[in-house]
Amino acid sequence: MGGVHFLRRQLSNAKEKGRIALKAAEVIRSRETIIADASSTVLEALKAVGDDSRLTVVTNSSKICDGSFEPSYNLICTGGTYNWKSLSFQGESAIQTIRKYHVDLAILSCKALDISRGVMDSYESEAVVKRVMEAQANEVAILADHTKFDKVALLKLMDLDGISYIITDQKPSNSWVSLCADKKIDLIY
Repeated sequence: MGGVHFLRRQLSNAKEKGRIALKAAEVIRSRETIIADASSTVLEALKAVGDDSRLTVVTNSSKICDGSFEPSYNLICTGGTYNWKSLSFQGESAIQTIRKYHVDLAILSCKALDISRGVMDSYESEAVVKRVMEAQANEVAILADHTKFDKVALLKLMDLDGISYIITDQKPSNSWVSLCADKKIDLIY
């Protein structure tokens, strides 16, 4: 259960995360049910949603559930084995809870995006949970700032074919723009 502590990640690329959060909130607002991972970027997007009492959010993030902000949407926390560095619930209990729900949209972060390898992450315990989240959603939105493009990480999280949206803070390279058009991924920047 390695990794950089959530609070340190929350401070890095804060401006970029803020821009991504506002764009992601627009996508979220048109849905009734979403599942959200425990990343700092996803947390900012959920804060940006504002008051939406018709929205239900399933999450493994303890930070979303800790009362530091008071969302008006319905919140379901997975529970599970607590990872204090990522401030998230993981393990079989979290996975079993996630499998109970089918949602309109999964909002996920990643460590890297590679044109040939797909969406990548660094920690197996987090990747397993994200893969189950992906499987329970009609559509998947990947939130990734510009520093994640054309990078490789330890683990493959998913193929690019399974993604509906890539939401980022600035226009990626022309090869990414073309790839998203070819795969019918809505690229939002």
